[in-house]
Amino acid sequence: MFVKRTIRGMLPFKRARGREAFKNIKCHIGVPENLKNENHVRIESASSERLGTDYLKVSEICKAIGGKS
Repeated sequence: MFVKRTIRGMLPFKRARGREAFKNIKCHIGVPENLKNENHVRIESASSERLGTDYLKVSEICKAIGGKS
């Protein structure tokens, strides 16, 4: 709910255009398959390889930033 509410807060959700944009959101960890061959800038300090896993739970993110458990 944290991620969903954060993204929704950035969109004009009360308008049809904002609701449609919200429905089309996709989040990826790393580079999606269809963009692997494109040129991109890699920021080593923000690499997902440092996590040691392919995903993070939203509850872990919320706890790390001081939210309720």
